[in-house]
Amino acid sequence: MERVNNTLLLTFDYELYLQESGHIYNCLILPTQKILSVLNKYNAKATFFVDSVYLLKLKETNKNDYSIIESQLKQIIQNGSRIELHIHPHWIDASYRRDSNDFVFCDYSNYKHDACPRNIYEHLFNESIKLLNDIAKQVDPSYSITAFRAGGWCVDPFSNIEYLFKKHNLLIDSSVIPRSACNIEHQSYDYTDIVNDLPYRFEDDVHKINDNGSYIEIPISIYKYSTYGKICHFIRKIINRNNLSRYGDGVASIPAENRKFNIKTLKYLFTTSHNFLALDGFAYLPSRHYLLQKRICTVVGHPKSFTNISLYNLDSLCKSFKHIITLQEYYLHNNHAN
Repeated sequence: MERVNNTLLLTFDYELYLQESGHIYNCLILPTQKILSVLNKYNAKATFFVDSVYLLKLKETNKNDYSIIESQLKQIIQNGSRIELHIHPHWIDASYRRDSNDFVFCDYSNYKHDACPRNIYEHLFNESIKLLNDIAKQVDPSYSITAFRAGGWCVDPFSNIEYLFKKHNLLIDSSVIPRSACNIEHQSYDYTDIVNDLPYRFEDDVHKINDNGSYIEIPISIYKYSTYGKICHFIRKIINRNNLSRYGDGVASIPAENRKFNIKTLKYLFTTSHNFLALDGFAYLPSRHYLLQKRICTVVGHPKSFTNISLYNLDSLCKSFKHIITLQEYYLHNNHAN
C-alpha cells in the first residue's frame, strides 16, 4: 500500500515520567516548544500522542497546569500538526503531591489495557477521546481523533479494544515495534513475528496482515545496528558527554541501563541487532543515505527525554526528507490512492 516515497512520519509521546512524574515545564512545555520551532523551520508536521489519562487526572488536581498544557496542545494543532490518543491507564493510581506539584506512582497493576478492568479502561478511553476532541475542536471544529498508541507499546490483545476503535471511528494504530519484545513485571509485548516495518492493514490482530482490514498499523521503523554503528555511537557519546542532559526532571519507572565496559559490552558491540528509530537522549540515527533508501521512516520521540543532541538529530531528519506529514495525512493519501 506504500505510495509516497521519501516520507518521514514524526511521532512524539507527550507524557510525563512514570515513577516521579516531573514537572510540566521541563518535561513537556519547554522541549515541545523547541520541537515545534524545528518543525516550523522546515514547514514539517508531526503527530503528538497525548497521555490523556494524565490530562484527566491533572484536570482534577491542578487546573492551572491543565490550562497551560491545553494551550500548548492547541498551538500544536494551529501549527499544522496533530494530537492523537495515548493511554497509560495506571495514571488512575497516581498520587498528587501538592507541595512539589508532581505525581508519584506506587502501583503499576493497571499498566496494560488487558490488566485494567474492562469497564474502567472503557471509561478512560471514552473520556480521553472526548477530552482531546474538545480541546482540538476549539481550533478546528471538524477535528476528530483518528490514531492510537498503547502505553508501553502494549496493544495486545487488540481484539479486546477493537470495539472502542469502531465506536470512535479510529483508523490508525502505531504501537508496534517490529522484531522487538519486552517482558518485565507490568510491561510485556512480543512483536518478533513482525519483521517488516512498512505500514499494513489489519482487522482484529496486529500480528495478522489483512489487505481488507479496517485499520492500518504504522509501525516504528527499525534498522540494523551494526558493530561499526555501535562503535561510532559509543565514541560520539563520550565526545558529547557534556551535552546529554535531558530536559525532563522526572524519574522513569524503569531506570535506564548503565552499561559498563566489560565482556558483556564487547559481546553487544560485536553483534548486529535491530533498533527502532528514536530521537530520545543520545539515540543513534543511521546515515542519511541509509534513511533515504527507506520509502517511509516512522520515528518516535518523547519531549521529556529530549536533549540538545535530540534537537540536532530532529533538524537533520527534517532537512533530509521531502515529505514530513502526520499519520492521518499518510492514511488519507493511501486510502484515496487505494
